[in-house]
Amino acid sequence: MSSNSQVVIQRVRVLRRWIVALVCFGLFCVGPALGQRQPPPKKMSPEKMVLEAKTYVEKMEKVANDGNILVTEAREEQNIQKLSCLNDTLTAIKGLLRLSEQNFSLMKNRIRKSRKVEHEFVKISIAHTKVRELDGRLRSCSGPTDSGQVDGRPFITVQKDTDLPTEDPLEGLSEIYLNLERPPSASPFF
Repeated sequence: MSSNSQVVIQRVRVLRRWIVALVCFGLFCVGPALGQRQPPPKKMSPEKMVLEAKTYVEKMEKVANDGNILVTEAREEQNIQKLSCLNDTLTAIKGLLRLSEQNFSLMKNRIRKSRKVEHEFVKISIAHTKVRELDGRLRSCSGPTDSGQVDGRPFITVQKDTDLPTEDPLEGLSEIYLNLERPPSASPFF
């Protein structure tokens, strides 16, 4: 093997570790909060869980496609910092999407065993919540929008009301002389 292929293999291994770490982090951080926001899966039929999971996967695919568009725009702009941020976030999104697609296919195969369907549904819903969070990060990578900015500086438009007076309000005022000398000491000991 050449040294370049060894480097690529090593990078792929590191990337896989990061994706697993992100998913585990999402399970621990988002899991308890997810149960509070959505109805428990036990109240849903397995068929409804499959339909809901399908919409989650489709939404995650849309986020990944939107991220690819943002990456293409960043490449055209030759904005390295933006491109790096987008690539890092998009890698995590694609990893969660891949895991969700695998869980969805398992879910469809196990529709008769409602307990297994519930388990896969919970994993997909957690991944969906994390991808929504990462979508916000994707949007923030791009920085402020182009409206109101030229070359990174704010574009300011000044509008003046015609009813406002044009005279200087300080005109006619004079400066007052203040005596700021130090007062004498009040104590006879100093």
